[in-house]
Amino acid sequence: MTLNSSEDLWVKANSWTDRWTLVKLGVGSGGQGVGHRATRNGQDAFIKVISGVSRERRARFLNEAEAYAQLAIDHIPRLIESNARHFLDKSVELYIATEFVEGETLRLWRSRQQKLTLEQAISITLLLLDTIEQTHQAGVVHRDIKPENIIMPFAEEGSPVLVDFGIAYNQNNRKEKSLTQVNDQLGNRFLALPELIGSSKDKRSVVSDVTALAGILFYLLTRRNPVQLKDDFMRMPHQRDDIRPDLINYERSGIQGFFDKAFAHASSERYQSAKDMRAALHHVLARASRTEPLTLGERIRELIGNHSDKMHREKLEKIREALRWAMNAYSSKVKEITDGALTASQTLILENADPGYIRIRWDRFGDHRICTYLWVQLVGDELVWYTTSGEVFRLKATKDFPSRLPPSFFEKAIEMDTLRILEFDPIDLPEEFPARQSLREYLTNSLGDAVGLSKTLNRPVFAVVYDDSRPASQRDFLLECVFAEKIVVEIICTTFVLLIVKRSQAPDLPQVSITGDYCAVIEGGVWTRIKHLAANKAAAVDYFVELKKTFSQ
Repeated sequence: MTLNSSEDLWVKANSWTDRWTLVKLGVGSGGQGVGHRATRNGQDAFIKVISGVSRERRARFLNEAEAYAQLAIDHIPRLIESNARHFLDKSVELYIATEFVEGETLRLWRSRQQKLTLEQAISITLLLLDTIEQTHQAGVVHRDIKPENIIMPFAEEGSPVLVDFGIAYNQNNRKEKSLTQVNDQLGNRFLALPELIGSSKDKRSVVSDVTALAGILFYLLTRRNPVQLKDDFMRMPHQRDDIRPDLINYERSGIQGFFDKAFAHASSERYQSAKDMRAALHHVLARASRTEPLTLGERIRELIGNHSDKMHREKLEKIREALRWAMNAYSSKVKEITDGALTASQTLILENADPGYIRIRWDRFGDHRICTYLWVQLVGDELVWYTTSGEVFRLKATKDFPSRLPPSFFEKAIEMDTLRILEFDPIDLPEEFPARQSLREYLTNSLGDAVGLSKTLNRPVFAVVYDDSRPASQRDFLLECVFAEKIVVEIICTTFVLLIVKRSQAPDLPQVSITGDYCAVIEGGVWTRIKHLAANKAAAVDYFVELKKTFSQ
């Protein structure tokens, strides 16, 4: 096909029908327009016609045409012509004519494949990586990669063509005002990326395209959309129970470790370029092609040597150091400011989790008062320390811990905890249990607060009513057991508002005849499912899984 020279790309025409003859109507559609097959002088073209007449939509249509003009790249249709430069004239029906690719979408193509090998899926992904690498070098980020925007040509089996640059970012397009505003939603439902949603300012990064191609590889292997980087149970696409059987045959290749990095929630932890991902995929292919069985030692090294494990170990090491720094500060300062009357000592440290925590035992003149907690979490590139009062200190994870105790940590953590231990009876202190930090956004301590948050979030309330006539240590043990398992915490965070309240402050309900601790679900102010609550981890898991099935529908 002989394409027009650059000066012939931009035409003055009121409609595509002025210059082209229709071959087939409606051969494609998308959010930015509809497509037809047309011909002129023996040359077939895909004609995309704008849908919508707003100025923003028409300006974006010009942006798409200019992106095509910028990209003289194999496996991307060439621009033949467009009248989009007349976008300000609303009487003009805007269109873009690109070379016509005889083929079918990747989704339709994949639906016809009974079985796709790992090598075939990676081969297609590598070709797409080559394509987007060239688009990125040309200053264009696609931002809408999905199976519907990839054409598999009939003439070239396995040679994908990338189409539809309707929401692309083109750094060569120097407009006075960006077409994409801070709160605009970009991307698609094939794989929703956090950096393309809401108020994110990272909507022009090539990382999004690279991550989307990991989603394409995932789709080729499983025939399922990845949908989101984390589901309600914090699982990545490849970690979901219904997906595991589709990937089990590729275990020795290390593809799980590849997806661990490719689908990391923070864009800074993913593959940063097509080059990075290409190298990783070649490594996967090399491991998949090995015929000799792995020794046990090689298997161990492979499993602990992947990116996910390395990143996790580095994260936990930072949390570990932060917890120990904090405990040293508590031990020395509490003794100093109370002249030894009160001591704070570590009784438990969970340093292999995020957030990690320390359980601190408080003694007054040698008599045990209560145990409290201090948590540390890695948030982005910062370490953040919390107590039950909230955030008390934060520090860049790359910096050394201060040799002199920061005033904010001393005042908000050590002094405040010391004062509340001395001033109040332990049973009146805020509830102390390990999962409190993870549940802080959904935790309430009064019925009024619980009902208010329930209305705001449109969720039922799960109430824990503890017997405050018993020692505080029994209450703490109850809460530790009930919220000990991660799945319980996740179910509350996604399904309920949590209320923890003393029995003496709970409503006097006629249906409550049980003694001791109990739990209930509150819907519309009505207390239901009232039952005895035991300090039993396994029973708590079973009960919350049952509740999840009922209240998440």
